[in-house]
Amino acid sequence: MNAPARTITVVVTDDLAFMRRAIQKMLEKVADIRVVGTVASGEESLAMVERLHPDVVTMDVEMPGIGGLEAARRMVERRGPPVIMVSALTREGA
Repeated sequence: MNAPARTITVVVTDDLAFMRRAIQKMLEKVADIRVVGTVASGEESLAMVERLHPDVVTMDVEMPGIGGLEAARRMVERRGPPVIMVSALTREGA
């Protein structure tokens, strides 16, 4: 008999509310993924990771305060969860 699939918990981090909702809706379409929190800054993401211990964090690159790259670096230093960088940031010629 197969064991039930393990649920992957995710914290979504983006300063734009519509991006948080879009990422959350995409992830919630997958049966074994559960979004346990959404936050708008690197600082909030660090605090939520400490509190909830999610399996994965999605992180925007540019946010007010601690940006996504710095927040991800701090999570790695603290042996936190893997961070998936997700950004709508575009530059001319990219």
